[in-house]
Amino acid sequence: MFNLKNSFKNFHKVLAMYRIIWKISKAYILLFPLNVLINSIAPLLLVWIPKLIIDEITGQRRLEHLIALMLALIGTNLLIKLANVLYNTYHMKKSDDVKAELSFMLQKKAMNMAYSNLEQPEILEKLKNAYEIINPTGEGFMDLRAIIYCFNSLMSNIITMIGFVAIISSLSWVLFVVIFMIVLINFLLNVNVKKIEYGIWKVGLMPIKRKLGYLQKVSSSNLFAKEIRINDLSSWLNDKMYDLTKNQLKDYLKLVPKYLAASVSSNTLRVLQETGVYIYIGYKCFKKAITVGDFTMYVSSIMNLTDTLNSICMNLISINRSGSYLDEYLSFLNIEESSDTNLGLCNEDSEETANDVPKENLCQEDTACTSETYEMPNNNNCIEFRNVWFKYPGQQDYTLRNMSLRINVNEKLAIVGDNGAGKSTMIKLLLGLYKPDKGQILLNSKDINEMDYEEYRKNFCAVFQDFQTLAFSVLDNITYGENNDHTIDDVNHILEDMNLLDKINSLPQGLDTSLSKLFDSNGLELSGGEQQKIALCNAIYRKAPIVILDEPTAMLSPAAEYELYEKFDQIVHKKTAVYISHRMSICRFCDHIAVFSNGEVVEYGNHNELMQLKQLYYQMYEAQAQYYVDLGKN
Repeated sequence: MFNLKNSFKNFHKVLAMYRIIWKISKAYILLFPLNVLINSIAPLLLVWIPKLIIDEITGQRRLEHLIALMLALIGTNLLIKLANVLYNTYHMKKSDDVKAELSFMLQKKAMNMAYSNLEQPEILEKLKNAYEIINPTGEGFMDLRAIIYCFNSLMSNIITMIGFVAIISSLSWVLFVVIFMIVLINFLLNVNVKKIEYGIWKVGLMPIKRKLGYLQKVSSSNLFAKEIRINDLSSWLNDKMYDLTKNQLKDYLKLVPKYLAASVSSNTLRVLQETGVYIYIGYKCFKKAITVGDFTMYVSSIMNLTDTLNSICMNLISINRSGSYLDEYLSFLNIEESSDTNLGLCNEDSEETANDVPKENLCQEDTACTSETYEMPNNNNCIEFRNVWFKYPGQQDYTLRNMSLRINVNEKLAIVGDNGAGKSTMIKLLLGLYKPDKGQILLNSKDINEMDYEEYRKNFCAVFQDFQTLAFSVLDNITYGENNDHTIDDVNHILEDMNLLDKINSLPQGLDTSLSKLFDSNGLELSGGEQQKIALCNAIYRKAPIVILDEPTAMLSPAAEYELYEKFDQIVHKKTAVYISHRMSICRFCDHIAVFSNGEVVEYGNHNELMQLKQLYYQMYEAQAQYYVDLGKN
């Protein structure tokens, strides 16, 4: 049933949205009161002026008064319609701009929030629901325009109601009370239905719509086209979409009996009310207690009051329901962002664990790591992991266990190990995407949690296994929009180093060629290896002192991977570099190798040292030796 406390909360959520819109466009909000005033006064004038006209016709019948009243009625109607047309035209256009700004806010929030949030299904669900307010895929009552309309309509209806109550009360307070009770009963009948409707949307329909959207994308995207045809998945996918649609229809059908019962009850009460009103006011007019003009005014006022009270009830239901949906938008905006001044607070036990780390794992004293104060990138960047423990949110087991590791200035470190060993997790921690549960990560002896994140991340450029090229130009994919006098020369030099310049120059649009046909039919569809080279070009262009490659060449053959890594290493030879791979080919030109297993560094040294140990690294190398035994030989 109707919950007054929740209604007040949802009412405040609508006001909170208005405050956000106020920051976007003050002019848009300032027009709301004018629209409310016109829509609230108009019904009162259109009831009162006809009463004066009828009284004049049945009374003194003064022609000049009658003409003036007729002109007033026509003028009032014309001005109201003109004002509404102008406002609605402006509202439709401006609301698109406002919705775009609200959408940008969601996008900015999604890009700035903690990376860990975007790996949680409930956060992704909240983001999806938040977008429904701005661009609804189905239910119209979720649309921002509908929410604004309902709220403004509520304000107008309240003012109009006060006017009609004053008119009717001059005839009979009892009549007003009876009308109010009938409307209240109708209101309560509808509240429960709307509550069930929201529950079905929230719990059932939104997840179904997400799955349907995904399946529709899969069925129409060229990314899955080969798999669908080779594996004959068409019928299987169609069956899944059919089952989901059936479930959606089943949820809707649950509401039909409730809607029907509420509608029959509401209309029956309305007919009885109108019959009683005509009998009562007709009797008053027959007895000459009121004039014919009064009769039309009271009847019209009562009918309008009934409609107004019903509209207020429906406005309240819609606002109550809209507030529930707005909560998805507002709560998403309130999720804590990760772009604070510092990466985060140190762990309570970080000082203790830092003291426990063996001295041999610390950076050498003659490196920049011994500096007492942290200075921004000058290529003197020593990285230390000190007794780091980490587990992903919601998991019981630690992914990294008491891990200690250092990467010295200008060192090339290879990190190898099986899937799930903790290699990529270590990189996510280093890049500040997650924070350790225990232990410390330091850059030049400074805990990264105490550093300015914006400045800290300038130390790094990274290319991941699941890298993505964007559906923009070659130039944009390498520079990300950065432009200066040397940009083109730098990009051409990098492309030449990566053996891509001739291919790019052979294209009609050169560097302006789009790396997709999504928006440009003349776009270029690069091979997997070429896309990887573009991603590496971006890493080189960034000029960060620390380079991280997290298996971006996994799709290449061992020989092609070795050749690409060797070329890349020659280009960035003066930088600190961390290379992650399942394969051993990268280890041939690295200063040190860290072997990960079960979240720990189990072996550390150069290639020859680890081969002599004849342990895990030796086993991995020997298992792959047939693929790269001749790599690097002159």
